[in-house]
Amino acid sequence: MSLEEIRTYTPWMLAGLSIIWTVVLLMINKTYATKKEVNALRSDHEQLKNKVEDLPSHDEINSLKVSIETLRGDIKEIRPQLYSLQKMSDLLIENELKEKA
Repeated sequence: MSLEEIRTYTPWMLAGLSIIWTVVLLMINKTYATKKEVNALRSDHEQLKNKVEDLPSHDEINSLKVSIETLRGDIKEIRPQLYSLQKMSDLLIENELKEKA
């Protein structure tokens, strides 16, 4: 290569390399997240992790389910007694109203 060829082709080669480098940087910029985005995702992750830690455990949920079932059974057991109490109360009120009249 002569000095004249180097002078002729060097600016074109540098321009081509510059364009290739710009394309590579644009692709990297679109592919990878910025530091700001990563920090935002980290803070969101920490908030979610704290919320998950505050949730009840499997054993606590199971204990609550058992307690609810026990209450449901107790209510079913008390319901007939409440019905008979309501009936008696209605009869007593009816009797009081008859006496006043």
